[in-house]
Amino acid sequence: MLEKEYPAERLVAMSKPYHPDFQKWTEALNDYLAGTHSHLDLPLDTRATAFQIRVWNYLQSIPYGEVQS
Repeated sequence: MLEKEYPAERLVAMSKPYHPDFQKWTEALNDYLAGTHSHLDLPLDTRATAFQIRVWNYLQSIPYGEVQS
């Protein structure tokens, strides 16, 4: 799937040793996507303009399960 979306990129396996919290982060993401947890709190490395950060913060303020336009 990633190969189709990013055909010019080279996929490389994550280097070991993994971060000590990697398994916890993976489980939290899977639980969120499965709908068993309504809040996802993971560390993010966001590089963005001030406007992009404001948009991201707004999107995060939308309650779980709600849709806005």
